[in-house]
Amino acid sequence: MLFKLCDENAASGFEGQVSEIIIKEAKKYADKLVKDSMGNIYAFKKGTDSQKTIMVSAHMDEVGFIISSITDDGYLKFRVVGGINENVLVGKRVTVGKNKIKGVTGIKAVHLMTKDERNEKPSCEKMYIDIGVSSREEALKLVNIGDYAHFDTKTENFGKNFIKAKALDDRCGCFIILELLKKRYKNDIYFCFVVQEEIGVRGATALSAKLNPDEAITVEGTTCLDLPFVEEYDKSTSAGDGAVLAIADSSTYYDRDLTQSLFECAEKAQLKKVGVGGTDGRAFQLNNIKAAAVAVPARYIHSPVSVVNNEDIENTIKLLENYLEVEKDA
Repeated sequence: MLFKLCDENAASGFEGQVSEIIIKEAKKYADKLVKDSMGNIYAFKKGTDSQKTIMVSAHMDEVGFIISSITDDGYLKFRVVGGINENVLVGKRVTVGKNKIKGVTGIKAVHLMTKDERNEKPSCEKMYIDIGVSSREEALKLVNIGDYAHFDTKTENFGKNFIKAKALDDRCGCFIILELLKKRYKNDIYFCFVVQEEIGVRGATALSAKLNPDEAITVEGTTCLDLPFVEEYDKSTSAGDGAVLAIADSSTYYDRDLTQSLFECAEKAQLKKVGVGGTDGRAFQLNNIKAAAVAVPARYIHSPVSVVNNEDIENTIKLLENYLEVEKDA
């Protein structure tokens, strides 16, 4: 299921194809399943002895591109959707539109650059997507302005218990919540899959206000920096060291009591460095809901390929099952 989720495309505002996969799976286990007008999905499960209502949420969207114009000779100009480091964009395979037209990002070859151009940081303004046509008319038979484009990456197992894929931020979270749905818990729980996190936590803002739970836990793929030449004190998280709990990040100060309770439920966990990244927790906090974040460490997020350790996914599931208090299988 994780492979299936990662291989599908869902840039912010274009989450429909991933939501179809989630709805098909979630309806097997939910007491009630709703898709709202924004595209958010929530699956409700009644608790066996509910004392509070909990929202567990992951975002369906990923970073990507939107086609902004087409040149006379058939090249596609684009803008990024979400936060992408432009250094990773040159020469990458992409697909464009619902028909997944194959393309590659391009820029002037290094041999043709001036000395000053070689020293410049790559810029989207100077890049394009080449779909192998020679005119605007040919291009318009295949794609349109406003179409989304996505990295073209096949999900694979590799190394010792690792997975490489695009969009592990946050298809990891979506997969984990689908696994959690297979059990029944003590409290009433809304298992949520939200849209448009990468462009300003918009889906979570609307849905958390509607559901108004007592607690909200966002389940994420988060930054991992256990890399060569990085000092120990600069490593935000490390792959293989378990689920990640956050005290604060660039957008949210998480509820200390809730975070501590989650930490005590972990078999293997780590704390994320304060101030790095952001999550839908911001929306929960601003809606006056106790917020916490639990995440899987992912190397190279917001790039064509990210990397996670399977054991970290398993530890995150166990932590959340322990906190939510499993009563029985669905």
